[in-house]
Amino acid sequence: MLNDLETLSDSNVLYVAPRLPQTRHALESLFEQNELAAAEPYRGVLAIHFHPARFEKLSDPLAAVLSREELQDTKCCVGRLGAEPSQAELMQTESLQSFFAWVRGQWLTGMVRDRRLTTFFQPIVECRDPSKVFAHECLLRGRRTDGQFVSPDRLYSTARDVDQLDLLDQAAKITHIESAARFSLSTQIFINFNLGATHNFDACLAKTLAAIHASGIPAERFVFEVTESDKIEDSDRLKQVLASYRQMGFRVALDDLGSGYASLNSLTQIKPDFIKLDMQLIRAVHRDPYKSCVAAKLLEMARDLKVATVVEGVEERAEWQWAADHGADFAQGYLFARPAAMPPQPQFFPGT
Repeated sequence: MLNDLETLSDSNVLYVAPRLPQTRHALESLFEQNELAAAEPYRGVLAIHFHPARFEKLSDPLAAVLSREELQDTKCCVGRLGAEPSQAELMQTESLQSFFAWVRGQWLTGMVRDRRLTTFFQPIVECRDPSKVFAHECLLRGRRTDGQFVSPDRLYSTARDVDQLDLLDQAAKITHIESAARFSLSTQIFINFNLGATHNFDACLAKTLAAIHASGIPAERFVFEVTESDKIEDSDRLKQVLASYRQMGFRVALDDLGSGYASLNSLTQIKPDFIKLDMQLIRAVHRDPYKSCVAAKLLEMARDLKVATVVEGVEERAEWQWAADHGADFAQGYLFARPAAMPPQPQFFPGT
């Protein structure tokens, strides 16, 4: 396998050997749709000329048309245009799934290396007075070489698949801290913290602290969000990580509360300063008695524990009104402002 995506060019050929006829037909159709010319130099083998910038975009549609088993059963290797694969190249045959994982890994590494990560901001407002911005959440976006944005879901799913979660998580933190400093934000700053990215925790924490020191923003203005839906596999390690964050002056939020089955267990382990009620729990909460009962109990429990609350995903005035009536401290959602590269101002004012 080649060592760098940049070394792949139009002079390269990907030889693909699907095991099943239906896999072959699906691949031929996909290549045709993406204007990749496919030849058949050997019986049952497809040969595709490609350029990396176009080929990396096949990852998502490929996963949509082929099952995981088909991707694993389809073998491939990289050769040179106009030359039959050498014996050494044929010896390096691997699954199509592994090849695309490698492509995605190179794509992600290049995005981090070239500093093509960017921050979008979304305000978190005071629930009683949405004109007052309490904090900004930093939301990650990537940029392709053609300028198109890449969603955080795509970035993090790729990082997990290719075991580069630490790389992405650290780069995201640095990007958010530098972006907050560039806009001289005077609010609290919420930054997502991924539980799976703790393999090199001491080094990552040192880099995060260095970036915060360089930004001139006090550490106590940063709130790191732990996602409730992330699986907590090592509770002792988690407690050590969070203790280190708090020792440095940071606060901790538990994100997406109510999105999984382990909510209360996560709450007891993390002991957050903030809890954020999941948007699916808040969506149409004023019309759904089950949601209303669960959300109201979570808000009541948080008050008893002296934990500040944020309701997420507020899109309707009635959802905001329900949250305000039930004592939520803060709110976030499209009703107030959509995420933007420049920190937006709230657009919803109850009195108007």
